[in-house]
Amino acid sequence: MRINLLGTVELLDDRTSVPIGSRKRRLLLAALARRVCTSVSVVDLVDVIWGQSPPRSAACNLRTYLFDLRRVLGARSIVRTGSGYRLQFDTADIDLNAFDRAAGRGDTALSAGNPRLARRELARALKLWRGDPFADLGEVAAFTGDVQRLRERRLRVLEQRIEADLQLGAAADVVAELTELVAEHPYHERFRGQLMLALYRSGRQANALEVFRAARATLHDELGIEPGSELQATHRSVLNQDHRIGWSTPLCRL
Repeated sequence: MRINLLGTVELLDDRTSVPIGSRKRRLLLAALARRVCTSVSVVDLVDVIWGQSPPRSAACNLRTYLFDLRRVLGARSIVRTGSGYRLQFDTADIDLNAFDRAAGRGDTALSAGNPRLARRELARALKLWRGDPFADLGEVAAFTGDVQRLRERRLRVLEQRIEADLQLGAAADVVAELTELVAEHPYHERFRGQLMLALYRSGRQANALEVFRAARATLHDELGIEPGSELQATHRSVLNQDHRIGWSTPLCRL
């Protein structure tokens, strides 16, 4: 079986969707799966499912939901601990963990100067995403930190995958993707810098310089700040037609 949380909460058995049931059952599965093989207290589980206004029957209802999940996952899949419950599940079969591991391998390969391997692992990590984490559960205060961390991690992995593409000489291939990313994340300077680099290396210096002008206008008019030092360094390199500009040139981050 596999548990997917990067998008709607899913339980798969050999690629076949297994019904989980009500939203509360999906909340419970997500709460246990995001901390797989770690005890999650009853207090935390109640908070995830009912927030700050649990019913008097919360503890009894929780046991019912746990019983229902055990029928689906297996009798020994969820064990009682001193203060709560623990999901006994192969961590590799939960997409959150598979994403982190593939992203880690990609990061290591990129740092080691192996962009081809890095590109493969980073793309594998990104492919696991089907939408926002826990997308079908609505606003869950207990998951807010996890959702934000995962969004930021995904953007970092996306930056690295594009960096690998640039190192592999695929500058022209990522221009359209980067253009969309800049429109979606207008204050994200790393994407701006990567777009400048991709355009410049595709023989489009004027377009690369226009990206910087647009970035400066957006940051100044909407945030009252100037572009960061790394984006400005990329601009100077493009302006001066520095042929050394490439993957060894530091690009700006957030």
